[in-house]
Amino acid sequence: GSTVLDLGCATGSAGYWCGMNGCKSYTGVELQDNYYQTAKRLLPDAEIIQSDVIQFLKTTDRTWEVVIAAGIMHGIFNPFEFISLLNKVSTDYIIIESNETVENDIPTIHFRRANMVNDENMETPYHGYATYIGSEALKFIMNEYGWGWRRIYPAELSVGIDPYRTKTKFHDSLPEHVHRYIYIFNRKQTKKNHLEHLVRQDNVGI
Repeated sequence: GSTVLDLGCATGSAGYWCGMNGCKSYTGVELQDNYYQTAKRLLPDAEIIQSDVIQFLKTTDRTWEVVIAAGIMHGIFNPFEFISLLNKVSTDYIIIESNETVENDIPTIHFRRANMVNDENMETPYHGYATYIGSEALKFIMNEYGWGWRRIYPAELSVGIDPYRTKTKFHDSLPEHVHRYIYIFNRKQTKKNHLEHLVRQDNVGI
């Protein structure tokens, strides 16, 4: 029964699931033409928009009850801007699925060389610098925007590496950790604790 916005919808598999499970409406946004054309063909009754997600979020005046950002966070170089835009367009829930990074008990954002696929065969990825927000750092930032959270796990894989559960090493010098995470964030009132906010509040009226 919810309105759903799916950012970086690729071929529209999340849209198919939403439609089969009774969403009120589904809007998919996809930049890459091959994915966009496939989603349009597979989901003829859905709203599929070809656009850069940041540009779309900056220009839309609409809101959705559920916003999905799965597999695109590390492809956006300015995660703070992206999260602030997610906050603007979602009324109830934000679902984020992304790459984990080593945090060692300290909320961490890493810059890395990484890739995102640019064809349906996953054979010719784009290579470039990416921003990896660790799960604790993501929770930290979302809390400042007033969002609570719940980590969820897909059905456990019975064979091979489960990227949401199985701890592995990216590099010999790094500790083991899982590769990916999914969080459902829900709106709630929280106290802002970042220094900029506290300094401003302390100087109100001066």
